[in-house]
Amino acid sequence: MARIVIVEDDSLVAMGMKIYLESRNHEVVGLVSSGEQAVTAALQDAPDLVLMDVRLKGGVDGIEAARRILARRPLPIVFVSGSGEPQTLERIQALQPAGLLLKPVTPADLAAEVERIVAAI
Repeated sequence: MARIVIVEDDSLVAMGMKIYLESRNHEVVGLVSSGEQAVTAALQDAPDLVLMDVRLKGGVDGIEAARRILARRPLPIVFVSGSGEPQTLERIQALQPAGLLLKPVTPADLAAEVERIVAAI
């Protein structure tokens, strides 16, 4: 079982991920929609991993939020992106993420990625 923060600006996608992960016995300790909230949740809620959307509400995108988190706390971050643009992928790879899932994410892909990371923790 892992403690997970979900950072996703689409509330339907976020709730779907939450319900699915909880059905797999993981604990969703944070469900936020902005980069600023992501940093706060990752530092205060003591998650084992963060599922981070790239495009978020507010002025801080998921990549910048992840950079801020990693500067203060080493933590596995799995990016979830609807963009396969080279520039976006380069920014993500520069942070050496624990993983990257491209949208649309299937429940099987989500489960496999989370289980892979949990096994390594």
